[in-house]
Amino acid sequence: MSRSDKIDHIAHYIERANQILANKDVDAAKEFCDDVIAVFSVEIDQLTQNLTRYWAFDSSDINYLKDVKTLKVQLENYSVNIQAGFVKQVPNSNENGGTHIDIKNDVNNQISINLSFDQTIDQISQMSEDQLSQAEKDKLKSELLDVNMAQRRGESKKSIWEKVKPILELLITKGADVAMTAMPYIIEVLQKAG
Repeated sequence: MSRSDKIDHIAHYIERANQILANKDVDAAKEFCDDVIAVFSVEIDQLTQNLTRYWAFDSSDINYLKDVKTLKVQLENYSVNIQAGFVKQVPNSNENGGTHIDIKNDVNNQISINLSFDQTIDQISQMSEDQLSQAEKDKLKSELLDVNMAQRRGESKKSIWEKVKPILELLITKGADVAMTAMPYIIEVLQKAG
């Protein structure tokens, strides 16, 4: 995909966001958020950082229209960065002949962890009350956020391990399905901690 094609592709999403915001369509907003995260989460570092769907303690606190505004601003900024040459396009070797966008080579590990974190939080939010109560979900998401922030600050493996211990205690009591949701992220963070 050429640079101008990529900018046009992003402009399509920005226009879609404008229509959703003008119509105040919450269902379309949720779908838009899912689509943008699926398409751009690998390309835009910390795309989901400020979305209410990941940090709300209760599903009633999620504001998809606000999330659309946040994503729209990020897409606009990303488009400007592409136009200004701050984003380097690197040919992808996949069989589809697509393009991989490499923002900064030195943050590849961080992007991988962020994706894993966002996916983990999303999976926890979708668990049934039979698996985890809302209070347990909130506690688990909060503790995982602490681990994520410690990892971003570059804290030591020992420091991160101290934050992980209470999470493991909760996971062990909740069974294999719950444990398998968070364990890949925890293992990844511990492996990459210094």
